[in-house]
Amino acid sequence: MVASYEARLRPSVKSLDNERIKEEPVDCDSQKTNLANYLLEMQVMKDRLEQAQIDLGLFFFLKSK
Repeated sequence: MVASYEARLRPSVKSLDNERIKEEPVDCDSQKTNLANYLLEMQVMKDRLEQAQIDLGLFFFLKSK
């Protein structure tokens, strides 16, 4: 059973060798812009979470009085 599986697998492995992925040049300026946007977005999310924690803390503090 293993031998038949290997026999079926061999042709597909050979076909993968023929289908090489073409590498394209990387646009460094575009990646820097994307990274800057990602970092800005993460900072905004962090600030919103911190503000939500403060708001919830004040809510429960005032509610407990």
